[in-house]
Amino acid sequence: MSETELILAPAGAYGRRDGAAYVTHGLFVGSVAVGGDDLEAATEAFLQQQLKANPDFRVQGATRRVSLAGREAYAAVVAGPSPVTGKLEVNLVHTAFTSGGRLFYLIAVAPEDEFESYSPSFEGVVRSLRLT
Repeated sequence: MSETELILAPAGAYGRRDGAAYVTHGLFVGSVAVGGDDLEAATEAFLQQQLKANPDFRVQGATRRVSLAGREAYAAVVAGPSPVTGKLEVNLVHTAFTSGGRLFYLIAVAPEDEFESYSPSFEGVVRSLRLT
């Protein structure tokens, strides 16, 4: 999969470890090329890719259909121990197709005990998002 990614995080909440970028609090925003036009299947494949990269994480509950920037989308909660802090980390994953057929994703990341404090900011980003 060809990937484009942007990380939005406050100072001190991101870095590199073992050659990979990490975020303890913030957002991963990006898109990946996928084959096909089945959003649910593309979302599931994306989530499985994320779980493969973070084997101690699990999808929490069911993936649900939502709207993102006026488009059909899916949202899922993925959680597990942060490899950086050791705290339980919550990732709220949103996916939607772009008009170019790529899978857009937005992953909101925060420790479980702080996620509620960050939720208004994360929700503001989701509400203000526009996809072209």
